[in-house]
Amino acid sequence: MILCTWGAPFPSENTMMENGNETERVLRRHAERYAAMRPRDAVKLLYQSEFGGGHFVGDERRSMERLEREYSSLEKREGVPLFEYIGDGTVRINLAAVNESDLPQVNTAFVESANLRSGNISGLLDKLEVLKTLAREGVFAFSAEELDSYLKEYADAGYPAVSHSDEYRLAYAPAYRVAEYGRLGSLRRQRVLDIDLDFFLADCCMLAKEGERPPLEGHEPWSGEEVINFLENNCGLSKAHPIPGRIFQTHDGALGLWDELIKDGRLGKPFDVTHIDAHSDLGIGKPGPRFVLENVLSVHPEKRAELQRYYDCVQLDEANYLLFALAFRWIARLENVRNKRSRPDIPQQIAQRDENGRYSSLLLRSGVSAIMEKFNGKEPRVDFEVYDDWERFDAFLPYDFMSVAVSPRYAPKEADALLEIFEDYMIKI
Repeated sequence: MILCTWGAPFPSENTMMENGNETERVLRRHAERYAAMRPRDAVKLLYQSEFGGGHFVGDERRSMERLEREYSSLEKREGVPLFEYIGDGTVRINLAAVNESDLPQVNTAFVESANLRSGNISGLLDKLEVLKTLAREGVFAFSAEELDSYLKEYADAGYPAVSHSDEYRLAYAPAYRVAEYGRLGSLRRQRVLDIDLDFFLADCCMLAKEGERPPLEGHEPWSGEEVINFLENNCGLSKAHPIPGRIFQTHDGALGLWDELIKDGRLGKPFDVTHIDAHSDLGIGKPGPRFVLENVLSVHPEKRAELQRYYDCVQLDEANYLLFALAFRWIARLENVRNKRSRPDIPQQIAQRDENGRYSSLLLRSGVSAIMEKFNGKEPRVDFEVYDDWERFDAFLPYDFMSVAVSPRYAPKEADALLEIFEDYMIKI
């Protein structure tokens, strides 16, 4: 894995959740994802964010043996993120998403974090106050009274480390190691923030004619203050610590940028992408996904990323470039943060959903790819999360690169005034 040295180091108080209450946002995210969470599970989350693993690990070899035993008994599950941010620069590494070859790095990160992490009871108590406030708001499945009763027992016991509830274990089969994100080493995938101006509109525009722009009426751009709040509060960007990036006209320019960075050795494959856009750009319209699924997947993965060839045959454009990136096996995790007025445009033949009906992964496959599997290997399943309500989105982890597309046929010319704002968070490359 190639790690980028640009931008602010992690964790940094300047880049990580300067605005708003991090503990509140972490708890809201977990309450939404884990509805079966009980009071002790919420407390465990906060304890780990304050104290990490919560105990000194004296024997790294024995820790590795325990990790290997636990891993061997796991059932690999789809749609499980590799990392889940829990606060104060700390993550849970979900073993169900870890490759066996990466177990030594998982163990090293866990041991180092456990032995060097410090926390204090006052910090935990502050976080518990946030938990109580949210419980009174009805954020969790459990009541404020249930939480108060549990916290009284917890305080009487001296605020110890606790295990998960039976309900949580049954529902989610948790298996993870807690580590500081900055100690993940080669486990840490690089992260790309991929933005389109059409996200920041009152409503989505119909595609304008070539050389024209959509009308302003009904598609008014956000105010500068609203854009700044989103970039800083939801995306975790900071003017004090801008990140390398580029602005281009059409969104397929992102694919060219990534290709350039990969060839320069500055962006390692696979990487994670947060796609801030009113559209999925996965090829729902013409020319559609068929060319990628049947033609591109027939080619050996090392020879797929021939961008000019796809432009020459008029198959690659701004509405499907992410589908090509998936076929190139560049992306490990994709988040699509959408305008609240976005229309359905995710190709269902590549989308996988979890038991709750939410998108969980993307898998490119076809009869051709099945035939070529003995030569190309299996197509990877890509973690996929969709935010139809952008207010639910929080980028708890920092980005290495960013890109911004004007998309002139999808945004009125008045939206171009927002570009100056993005430049304040970017080191142009």
